[in-house]
Amino acid sequence: MPVVSRQINRHRWLQAVLWAHLPLLALVGLVWGEAPSRIGLESLLLVIPALTAMWAPNRGIAASAVAVGLLSASGILVYYSNGLAESHFHFFVVISLIALYHDWKPMLVGLVYTTAQHVFGALFIPEVVLGSSDAIADPTRWALFHTGSLVLLAVVLMGSWRVAGPRPDQGPGDQFRRGFSEAPTGMALLARSGRFVLANRAVVEVLGYDQERLLRSELRSLVHPDDHVELDRAWLELGREATPTITTEMRCITAGGGVIWARISLSMIDETPTEPAMVVLQLEDATAAHRQSQHLEGLVRGKDEFVAVIGDEIRHPLGALLTLVSGAGEESPLLDRVETHVREISAIVDDLIVSAMTETRPVTFVARSTDVDSLCREAMAEVPGSEDLPLSTHDASIWADPVRAKQVLRGLIANAVRYGGPNAALRTTTSGPDILIQVIDDGPEIPEAERERIFSGGLHDGRPVTKPAAVGLGLTVGRHMARQMGGDIVYRRSPDHINVFELSLPSEPINMVYNPRIQASADRLGVPA
Repeated sequence: MPVVSRQINRHRWLQAVLWAHLPLLALVGLVWGEAPSRIGLESLLLVIPALTAMWAPNRGIAASAVAVGLLSASGILVYYSNGLAESHFHFFVVISLIALYHDWKPMLVGLVYTTAQHVFGALFIPEVVLGSSDAIADPTRWALFHTGSLVLLAVVLMGSWRVAGPRPDQGPGDQFRRGFSEAPTGMALLARSGRFVLANRAVVEVLGYDQERLLRSELRSLVHPDDHVELDRAWLELGREATPTITTEMRCITAGGGVIWARISLSMIDETPTEPAMVVLQLEDATAAHRQSQHLEGLVRGKDEFVAVIGDEIRHPLGALLTLVSGAGEESPLLDRVETHVREISAIVDDLIVSAMTETRPVTFVARSTDVDSLCREAMAEVPGSEDLPLSTHDASIWADPVRAKQVLRGLIANAVRYGGPNAALRTTTSGPDILIQVIDDGPEIPEAERERIFSGGLHDGRPVTKPAAVGLGLTVGRHMARQMGGDIVYRRSPDHINVFELSLPSEPINMVYNPRIQASADRLGVPA
């Protein structure tokens, strides 16, 4: 059994012993002729400490209350017996019971209370407290003798604690407390209200408050007002089964009035029959890491803005070149090849610009009803080599941005033509409120482990998209845009060994607020809902 559990069980046992004295002393009092009213009044000397032990705010007060109650029982027993010498042995038994706590606090309280009992009795009722005629003749000396005997017994018992081993609340628990106090990471124990109950040295050093002031504070008062909403959200989620620990970063106000970024972890400790629920706080100064992160984010943002600007600049001369080639009039294999490559470069630049924009500023979508057959044919016309692909469509419309939808579909067709098998095709179908546009090919299967990675932009070695380690930029950008429009792109391998890239888009207007997929994508990409 854990050390703390043994201590709790021992305290409960001693409480039971105290409560058991109530009926026993009442019986003794009645046998020796005490009036019931007096017995009831004197029982309060046991009831009050017993109730205090049940409702005490900490273990030290509870143990001291039990000690006072048991020693009151000894005094009442001596009083009922008119100072019978044998009844004084009850004091020695009680001192031995109190020693079971292995705690000097209840022992000290008990000895002070016993001394007060004997001094008061020797002065006012010596014939009861001291018993013998010799003692009555010199009550002070005999009271001090009785008290000294009990003190000696207490000293011997406390000395035995060291011989017998560590106190019940020492051992591993004591080592943990020392580790908690000296840990390099800031740690604190909070009440469920957020008030500091215990804080280690590292928290004091990070925040700059002394222990006394910190233990009078609540966590909310130390957090920057602009981050109170974040703290409230974390506090509300704390303790739920799905989130036993919350980790976040927020600003904290130091004792000097400065502001630091802190990495905060909060963990709930459930309440027990003897202890209330508590919260463990871990706090680290993350100011330097936050500044470094901000610096890196600035560099990445600058890079993305640069790419978007350069891509936009490249797109204009490409458009002009494409216009010149298309209007050249004479059919020429060389001009056809130039036009094909220009269209490919233009498509890559479009994807590059959108990819950079999703990291720096919102991408604009203007949705309207768009005919699926027309969309497919326009996309195929912009991908060299796909003009003659089999197309099987039905009369249907989608609700999407036609420019962005065509860009997404164009990327899927280009991947099938360039990297899929020799036989590629397009077909459409429906699934509930969504229209599905499927781009299929008979190329090699993409292994399970790579099927999500091809949409993450994490594979760039130039190998075909239907092989394990390759991906086009168009797939990454395409999925982002499809989800922004309320749809998605998925890959699956059909039972007849065909690769299927499936673009789903809604057939009617949708409310983004009620579409978790759109909202999650918007949150991630910074696009307003």
